Amino acid sequence: MATTYNSQLSSIPISTLEFGKFVEIKNDSRFPAISVIDIAPFSTTSKPITSLHVYPRYATAVYLANAGDIGSPGGGGPITVDTITNPVTISNIVSAVTISNMVTAVTISNPTTSVSVSNLSTNTNYGIKKCSSWGVTLVSAVSTQYSQFPSNIATTFSYKNTTGATVFIGKWVSVSTTVGMPIPPNGSLDINLIANTNEIGIQTTLFDPITAFGLFTNWL
Repeated sequence: MATTYNSQLSSIPISTLEFGKFVEIKNDSRFPAISVIDIAPFSTTSKPITSLHVYPRYATAVYLANAGDIGSPGGGGPITVDTITNPVTISNIVSAVTISNMVTAVTISNPTTSVSVSNLSTNTNYGIKKCSSWGVTLVSAVSTQYSQFPSNIATTFSYKNTTGATVFIGKWVSVSTTVGMPIPPNGSLDINLIANTNEIGIQTTLFDPITAFGLFTNWL
């Protein structure tokens, strides 16, 4: 990697560099102009003379002489983003990106190459989930009361009614106080659980008992 600066800069007068690197900030409420009231010298027999002066804010223009030495999405080099403490958006990625020590929101869109994320904060939703377990659970449902599904650690639950009659599914309270939503024949339902499939109760409208099957998944 090159470490020298552009040698052509040495031939430019320093005054030109100083005048050229300051840019006036206009129409930006984040950087309002500074107002100063000057008080002219006065004597004990006369009132002071005041005048208002307004000084705009200026920004320093910085030119990176060796921009090619730093990887960027447009330049094709790898990027490492470390210790993120403010919201960041990374889009149109065409080179490898590594994100670590993330403690705030990061949005990644339109990646066309590998993206590695590490050391994530536990209280942040990253939009990336991994399945730790899944399976099928079943329960015998009757028409006289609600039946509770067995215990399985899960975050989502899917059910399809193949009984030919309406069934009711609701949040389990008890055999008699659970309130369910009607699921018509061939209807289906997806539920986001708190933690377990035993949160769900089911009741059939058929006279004979049925076996109700549900697909559960536990996402990390």
